[in-house]
Amino acid sequence: RHFAASTCILKMIIPVRCFTCGKVIGNKWDLYLDLLSSDYSEREALDTLGLNRYCCRRMLMTHVDLIEKLLTYNTLEKITKKEFEEIGAIADRERQKSNLG
Repeated sequence: RHFAASTCILKMIIPVRCFTCGKVIGNKWDLYLDLLSSDYSEREALDTLGLNRYCCRRMLMTHVDLIEKLLTYNTLEKITKKEFEEIGAIADRERQKSNLG
């Protein structure tokens, strides 16, 4: 994260290290995106970054940015019991629809 005076600019949350071999990959994400936007193929971009192991290549190729979706939820928000029950009723209706269809 980079913090400004009153604004918070969020960067993607990419794992710092490869889950399998432990190689540092977190610093390569922005370069990877830049290379892809410069008409490099995924293979060329990963080769240019020096990611030769398929485990490390997997880490960048399959990463999904969920931070924007997660930021829409306020974990500190309190809801009333009535609102909680309404949300549960909606979820039950949706579950029933999906089971019928």
